[in-house]
Amino acid sequence: MPNDHAQLLDALRRDYEAKFLNSKAAHQRAKEVLVDGISHGARLFDPYPFRVRSANGARVTDIDGNTIIDFWQGHYANILGHNPDVVRDVLTQELD
Repeated sequence: MPNDHAQLLDALRRDYEAKFLNSKAAHQRAKEVLVDGISHGARLFDPYPFRVRSANGARVTDIDGNTIIDFWQGHYANILGHNPDVVRDVLTQELD
């Protein structure tokens, strides 16, 4: 029986690489100064991770301009979302 999903995986990889070109370049630069080009091994996936520019609520925007729903929600973002007003406003007030 042939490996029917190989073509799908190849197509998905090509689509990913076409959509995240700036992330690919950033990952290549990061590999020069970070082990495997990433600060946390759990974020490393093939062919390379997308690089986040900003995050708010459940969404992140990468350096290529793609907005992605963050189902991973690491580092307690799953409790309040990314950059929650309730935390940001208090921190801003205290820092001012």
